[in-house]
Amino acid sequence: MVAKKIFDQRVIPVASLEFCLRHGMPKSLDDIKDLPSVSQVSGEWGRIQRFKHKGKSIAFEVPQRCTISSSVAVKNAVLCGNCYTMLGDFIVAKELAENRLVRLLPDHEPVEQSIYALYSQRRYTSQKVRVFLDYLTEAFGK
Repeated sequence: MVAKKIFDQRVIPVASLEFCLRHGMPKSLDDIKDLPSVSQVSGEWGRIQRFKHKGKSIAFEVPQRCTISSSVAVKNAVLCGNCYTMLGDFIVAKELAENRLVRLLPDHEPVEQSIYALYSQRRYTSQKVRVFLDYLTEAFGK
């Protein structure tokens, strides 16, 4: 197998403004651990998120109140205003720019997670695989 790095994502905590008005703005990870949440979990991915805060590295165990395997469904649940979540920054960038979602705990810097495309090692990679890899790099790469 060949692994091609496509981009780095940062998993950030987000909520709707309505949720923040109802529950207040959290100041720490401890403040959000008991709040209503929904999370994207696939196997073990997504259960622990890592942050840096005031020079310390923090491993945060994401509450498993409601787990969904679709990031789109998680985002839609959060947009309804009844919960918060942690999603990749690229998934919620539009909603943050439109002020439909608010980033929680902006002083907690998420540790970047590299996203790779995996494909079979071959002497000659098929054109459709090359085109798809080029698309991913263009769409998500920086």
